[in-house]
This record gives sequence, structure tokens and C-alpha cells, in this order.
Amino acid sequence: MSVSRKLTQGPVWAVLLALLPGPALAEWRVLSDAEIEGVLTGRTVVYDDVGWQIFTEAGRTAFHAGEARMGQTSLGEWIVRDGQSCQRWVRLGDWACYTVEYDGEDGVRFIDDHGNVSAGRFQAE
Repeated sequence: MSVSRKLTQGPVWAVLLALLPGPALAEWRVLSDAEIEGVLTGRTVVYDDVGWQIFTEAGRTAFHAGEARMGQTSLGEWIVRDGQSCQRWVRLGDWACYTVEYDGEDGVRFIDDHGNVSAGRFQAE
């Protein structure tokens, strides 16, 4: 094999690999108050290896922790205010608010004021 042929093989493969279809990258978007209500209301979010959470139309929420002993369900309420989904749990009493990001398909992320992210997927209806 000639020297010139050896030098061109690497870049050709790199170009071909770049053209192959790969997994689509989600484009996350921060939601407005109305969008948060529209996306969450009446839906169940499943958090990988953690549990699930329901957001009812009546403003109630339930979080079921699958990893807890015998599965524990916490009850609370949720509202939307100032561009955030806010949740208050019966046993805790204080509101915790999260910026909500949505990928336009089935992915949703809740981000607290410290930048901590809880990511989940909407359960298929």
C-alpha cells in the first residue's frame, strides 16, 4: 500500500462514521406556566430505578418510591407558579419548586434552585 493511500484511510472512515445515523439528541426546553400545566396534568412520570409520580388535575400528587422497603407512597399537592412546578408533601409541609424542562416527546426534567436534576419519562398512556 502506498504512503498516500495510508494517509487518506483515516479521514475517509471518520467522514463515513459521521454520516451514519445515530441516536437523536434530545433538545430540552424550559416550559412556561401554561406549558407545565399542559404537560404534567393527568400524567405519570417514571423515574428510572427510583419510582413514579402522578400529577392529577385536582392538584394532588403521589410519589411511589419503588426502592423503599415494601414501596412507600408519599401524598401531596402540586401547583404551577412563576415558571416552576411546586410540590408540597403532607409530611414535610414546605413547598419545593422546580424548573421543568421537556424534550418534546416523553422526557421531562425537574431542576431545583441548586441545579440538581431529577429526570424521568412519561408513562405510555
